[in-house]
Amino acid sequence: VTLVGEMFPADPVGIGMMLEPLGLAAGPVVPTREWRELYAALDGSVVAAIHPFYTASFRQFELAGRKIVGSAPVGHDGTEAWLESIGAACNVAGEKIDAAKKRFLPMIKAALAAKPIDARITVSGYEGSELLVARLLI
Repeated sequence: VTLVGEMFPADPVGIGMMLEPLGLAAGPVVPTREWRELYAALDGSVVAAIHPFYTASFRQFELAGRKIVGSAPVGHDGTEAWLESIGAACNVAGEKIDAAKKRFLPMIKAALAAKPIDARITVSGYEGSELLVARLLI
């Protein structure tokens, strides 16, 4: 699975752990460090659009015949939907998708329950674009 978007160093490792029960692996991260890595990125069977801003890159992957799966595994519901979408895009058996969800979703649910967010509006992000959304909401 080719990952598109800026990543913290541990992100591909964590995503790879979620992909492993599906029989998949995390591939190269785009943007790449070297042009040679772009060739490896095209070898992925599907592209995970971790950040939505790379529309020109997604068009190139689509021209190369790669499916694009939007969003990222964020939160309980987002991770569940992401696992289902990645699995479906790669023709993974439903039992494997269910096994991955059974493995990771309870951990996410427990972590969220241990640190609940008690707020009217919560804005989260690290790229700065979330501030534009927050201004619209407030």
